Amino acid sequence: MAKDLRSFIDGLRASRSADLVEIEREIPRDLFMTLIQEKLAKEGRYPAVLFRNVAGHGWPVVTGLFSSYSLLARMLEVDPTDKKRVLSEYMRREAGPIAPIAFTGTTAPVHEIVMTGDDIDLDRLPVQKHCAGDSGRYITIGCMICRD
Repeated sequence: MAKDLRSFIDGLRASRSADLVEIEREIPRDLFMTLIQEKLAKEGRYPAVLFRNVAGHGWPVVTGLFSSYSLLARMLEVDPTDKKRVLSEYMRREAGPIAPIAFTGTTAPVHEIVMTGDDIDLDRLPVQKHCAGDSGRYITIGCMICRD
């Protein structure tokens, strides 16, 4: 099982999985990530999408990590064709979470980029407007659009 998001994405890349699409070209921060995922969905594809070059930002953005049973099964290391098993394994792990690993000092990966005081600027984060009518940018890990 991947120990973190980076190793999970590296595993998808190494397996040349259809569960990962990487976009290298520069794209605008607003609307385009959503448009690309909508286009893939219309093709019946639901991969994680790694945007490497969001205009004006130095960080990549990954979307769609939970967009398919295949991705969830890979995270949980179970057979993706057995949807019942995927869901039951997810619920089992949700019911018994593992203890977090504590870091001390400045060794934690979260200290790779540190901003303090006047350097703090949330617009530096590549958070997008998803739709033309959105009043602002927002992070959507808690939002889902589902189709049965």
